[in-house]
Amino acid sequence: MTLDYFYGQAGELFAFYRIPKALFQEPRFQSLSIDAKTLYGILLDRMGLSAKNGWLDEQGRVFIIFTIEDVKRALCCADNKATKLLRELEEFGLIERKRRGLGKPSLVYVKNFSAESSKSIFQNRDFHDSGGFKSASQDPAKSRCNKTEENNTEKSETYPFYSEEDGGMSKREQLEEYFSQSLEVDTLLRLCPDDEDTIYQIVDLLVDTCATNRKMLRIAGDDKPAEVVRSRFMKLNADHIRFVLKCLAENSSPIRNMKQYLLASLYNAATTMQLTYQNQMNHDFAHGSPRGDIIAKKCTTIAIVNQKGGTGKTTTCENLGVGLAVEGKKVLLVDADPQGSLTISMGWQQPDELPTTLSTLMAKAVNDQSIPPGEGILHHAEGIDLIPANIELAGLEVSLVNTMNREKMLKQVLESAKREYDYILIDCTPSLGMLTVNALAAADTTLIPVQAQCLSAKGLEQLLQTVQKVRRQINPKLKIEGILLTMTDSRTTYGKQISNLIRQAYGGKIKVFEPTIPRSVRAAEISTTGGSIFQYDPKGKVAEAYQSLTKEVLADAEKQLKRVAERGR
Repeated sequence: MTLDYFYGQAGELFAFYRIPKALFQEPRFQSLSIDAKTLYGILLDRMGLSAKNGWLDEQGRVFIIFTIEDVKRALCCADNKATKLLRELEEFGLIERKRRGLGKPSLVYVKNFSAESSKSIFQNRDFHDSGGFKSASQDPAKSRCNKTEENNTEKSETYPFYSEEDGGMSKREQLEEYFSQSLEVDTLLRLCPDDEDTIYQIVDLLVDTCATNRKMLRIAGDDKPAEVVRSRFMKLNADHIRFVLKCLAENSSPIRNMKQYLLASLYNAATTMQLTYQNQMNHDFAHGSPRGDIIAKKCTTIAIVNQKGGTGKTTTCENLGVGLAVEGKKVLLVDADPQGSLTISMGWQQPDELPTTLSTLMAKAVNDQSIPPGEGILHHAEGIDLIPANIELAGLEVSLVNTMNREKMLKQVLESAKREYDYILIDCTPSLGMLTVNALAAADTTLIPVQAQCLSAKGLEQLLQTVQKVRRQINPKLKIEGILLTMTDSRTTYGKQISNLIRQAYGGKIKVFEPTIPRSVRAAEISTTGGSIFQYDPKGKVAEAYQSLTKEVLADAEKQLKRVAERGR
């Protein structure tokens, strides 16, 4: 393709981001990266839109909403890079982020570093030069609801359903902001990543329906007053949306008109959800199953623990988690090791740059602060979630010594997550310190990877004593899932002897998993790939072994549920 030249004032046809010259000329900004300077220009541009629409806090300060996802789209970068750039701007004092919690996006204040006041700058600014993000809605849910390249602001100006309000946001923008917050769209996206497109479709549909000027709306073949429909839709919350998504996933009949199906589902969501849960409860009581047992057993927390390093804890945690996810289970992995081995192995190579980690959440628990659902959780491409860790966790472990109820801080962090996941797997630190005790206190069962070597076998006794002590003093319901032999070499006599020794010594009291994890060079390589063995070497012996382990863990869980049900009769 051959591009034409500029003639005359043709260059003025383009829209531009403005990056202050001071960011390049003043010594205090010399170490600021080019990408960070570019991002500041984009944020400054978005400030023009906010000022125009009257996005001011109670002190009259202009703010914007610009999430990690927005940064990724604007600069075409990954999560780590986007997080790093925002943190870099914060460190230089160029922006300030104010967290709102409850799944709501943070408010971003772009700082004015010049001698002029922010007020005068925005009063004198020409808003017609804003490009790119000029038309984008301030909330991520809004900016992504309409997945076309069409300018959203230009569309809203001509869309027949909506009209601009003097000096503020349009009717559609107000509705988008309302539903983004009331439905906790950010949280929904974290909890239901596979339903991203449907979530955006639902938000778009709700906004369109509530913004219409029609007097009557057709719902499930009947004409309903628009005010009645609008009233119902405005009362929806995240639980209703998740219920609709669940019904959509379980529907086996072909859907001819998705829009009408969603309209009917959303309109009836509150009533249908209540009846469904009531019927489920009645069924449970009728069959003699205590409701408390059902809730308690919905999620199984497994601590993968061994005080000795190099036994395959991290590898087992990741691959068992992916294996469970493949079987249709909702899985959360927790990196409870200050080294961040699990975090790095899953693709986040710079854990120290992550804004929220396990230490952040446990610090909140220590200080009796609320933890918003989904906070700090990262989503992996293979369908599992992760609470990451970094070196800050080592400092928090020290501070736990003088903390009341210190053994149960991790349990407190995971309490809300238990309602969202089928399995929580904790990758413990290679020691028997306070972090490991916290993991055992939060767990339902423990899985112990043991390398098929003499020294590893000898250290097993000490670990079992610790587990028994935690069971007696802290967590009486703690059980041992089993011992998993790792890095076995069936080709050598020594390897066979050690495996047989462990089975003979402990097999009578503790389950020793039938599948063993063979030693493999390809298995050792997965820590650098950011994926599991199922992705890296799906047909290898290690993948086969972890698949067998997954099925055995699921079978054990099913047996446990049956025993609970029988006790309830």
